[in-house]
Amino acid sequence: IITDLEKTFDIIICTETDHKSQMKSGRIAEFFRKEVHIIADPIAAISFAEEQLNQTGNLVITGTHYIGEAVHKYFDLSFDKF
Repeated sequence: IITDLEKTFDIIICTETDHKSQMKSGRIAEFFRKEVHIIADPIAAISFAEEQLNQTGNLVITGTHYIGEAVHKYFDLSFDKF
């Protein structure tokens, strides 16, 4: 899956949550061969990612569902609506 992610996305950002079984962002980054941005704070990671977007860009947030709290705070939305 790492190769597919590297081929599909221009920018890859590794972040982490405070969940006890969450792998640290630096450890996740070690799996990639291309440059990866390591931003431990998920809110800062989402903000950085959004700053990198152009008019036709897409932002994909993938990984653990524990990042939902940061997504909720940053975008001010609730998954209860979906």
